[in-house]
Amino acid sequence: IQVLDARDPEGTRCHHLEAHLRKEHKHKHLILLLNKCDLVEPDDLERVEKRLRAINKMAPVVRCERANVTVDSVLNIKGFDLDRTLEMDPEFLNTDAEHEHDD
Repeated sequence: IQVLDARDPEGTRCHHLEAHLRKEHKHKHLILLLNKCDLVEPDDLERVEKRLRAINKMAPVVRCERANVTVDSVLNIKGFDLDRTLEMDPEFLNTDAEHEHDD
């Protein structure tokens, strides 16, 4: 989950996190919480969301104020897609492949 300020989403994105997920955890998905939506004009908010979706089509964008969201809005997103995961990582289901564990 990445919390972005709706007034400055580019300035509050964590590019390191996004790159890490793309490289090391391809099967995990990002959820974007667009915070402080009450401080942004509706037309500007639409443009911000459109831009975020252009950057990452798969990441759900959840609008919120004061980072207040329901549990269901971030847990029940059905973000895992086996076909998409296998497309990104053909060895995902290979149980014979070498893998590492964090100590």
